[in-house]
Parts: sequence; structure tokens; C-alpha cells
Amino acid sequence: MSVWIANLSNGQTIIESQLKPPPSPWRQLMLMCQNGICLTNLRMSVGREVFTCKPNAVGYWHARGVNLLQNMGIGIQQGGAKSIQEVMAIGWVEGDKVMCIYSMIDPIHPDDVMKWRRVREAKGQNQIIWSK
Repeated sequence: MSVWIANLSNGQTIIESQLKPPPSPWRQLMLMCQNGICLTNLRMSVGREVFTCKPNAVGYWHARGVNLLQNMGIGIQQGGAKSIQEVMAIGWVEGDKVMCIYSMIDPIHPDDVMKWRRVREAKGQNQIIWSK
């Protein structure tokens, strides 16, 4: 299971799985942060790994999606079969960019976590929670 973990300026720690939809847990966190509470850090737990954003950033970003993998030969899906893998990402705002960390469970070695980084434009990213 993959979850984000948010630290708030009031000392509270919110784990994604504590917030039940609707709306989405990230949207609920966004609403909390409109009432004078700021996000001070964001982490994500994926498998046995924990990835951490830069603390006290001006904003934090989160996304979740799926990758369609082909020709992986995983489990009973052999020979050109398709596998859907959940991808989770968090990030922090630096200037006009979002510094993103993406991760997913390795489809061939499920005890391992794959991680990669990407820089996105902050403009137009409506899922940013602004802290300052």
C-alpha cells in the first residue's frame, strides 16, 4: 500500500488512509490548509520505502495514477500480457517548478520500489497546496 503523510503547522500528522472520500483525501487536506493551517512537509510511503519532500517549502504537490506495462512476463500473465501498476508521486515547489518524486512497486520484484524524479512547471498544477 502507498500513502502520503503530511505534517501540518499545528503539529498534527495526517496519513492519507485516515481520510475517507469523498472528497479525495488530498482534496480534504487542501481544505484543511485553507483555514490557517499550513503544510510543513510531505512524505510518501511505498512498500518499505519512505520518500521525503523538502521541508517548509512554499507548496506541495501530489498525484496518483497507473502505468500500463507490457511484455513484463509477471505472474500468470506471460508473453506480451499487460500489467497495470499504481504510480504515486509527491513534490515541492521551488520557484516556478515542482520537484517531483515518482514511485511504484517493481512489477518483477515486488519487494523492491522503483523511484524516479521529474521537474514540472508549477503553473497550471491545481493540486498544489500552497503553504506560504
